[in-house]
Amino acid sequence: MSYDLYVYRGDIPDDCVSLVCEDEYSYTSEYETSRGQYFNYTYNLSELFTEFNVNPKRDLDGNTASEVADMIDNALSDIREMDMTMLKMLYDPPIVDGRQWGSVESAIRWLKRIRDYCRMHPGYKVVERS
Repeated sequence: MSYDLYVYRGDIPDDCVSLVCEDEYSYTSEYETSRGQYFNYTYNLSELFTEFNVNPKRDLDGNTASEVADMIDNALSDIREMDMTMLKMLYDPPIVDGRQWGSVESAIRWLKRIRDYCRMHPGYKVVERS
């Protein structure tokens, strides 16, 4: 399971969001023409997101991009205050069949991508649809 987070223009009907938003890895530097962005991440780090008040379902869903960017900035600031080794021990999922689905480090990178996109589009809507 994973989170499906969309950041998109307010004039786009909610039932069309998944059709018009680009995948987070497919965008170019043409942010100004973007209709929206789709961000996906594993539920395995939900405890980390919840602890730092950026859980996509509970905290980010329904806010403006500007609000979400501020929330993520606060979370990242709080995370920087923590010992990274301890965070990894607490939140990194186990390796199963040689694969680890998510990590504290990749979750931080994911949050930064969302924050950066939201900063460029402060009036956009943010919804979680998993």
